[in-house]
Amino acid sequence: MSALGNENSRIRRICVKDYNLLELSKIYCVSKYLMRKKMKRYREQIGQPDGKAYNVKQVTLIFTLIDLPSNILVVKA
Repeated sequence: MSALGNENSRIRRICVKDYNLLELSKIYCVSKYLMRKKMKRYREQIGQPDGKAYNVKQVTLIFTLIDLPSNILVVKA
């Protein structure tokens, strides 16, 4: 089994908190450019980030609108 396959099958626990675009792209295992493209269709619903980070309400909405990878488990902080 390759190391990459092992990484993708491991469950990752994340908390809902403020995230910037790069952090969100790492959660979704895509580049920040692809993450921006995925979010583009929901721009009006999500709104603009507060500074550089999306707030908890926006992140919750992002996780609801854009399916998380199957190895992600969202936990309470």
